Amino acid sequence: MIEIGFRNVHCFSLKKKIKKLFADALEKKFGKNEKVFGADIKFVSGEEIKALNTKFRGVERETDVLSFPM
Repeated sequence: MIEIGFRNVHCFSLKKKIKKLFADALEKKFGKNEKVFGADIKFVSGEEIKALNTKFRGVERETDVLSFPM
């Protein structure tokens, strides 16, 4: 089972597509019988991702993805 929380995505069909992508990737990597995985996803502007990248990594530029261990 996969649990994904969305912080600023309100479109049901987009949420469904993202959940399917995660589920397919996790199943391919770990198999169908793996335990629960969780993730929070937040889509942000270029300006906000740059600020987050600077704050958490000390790199003053935009990036495609930031991920943090739980």
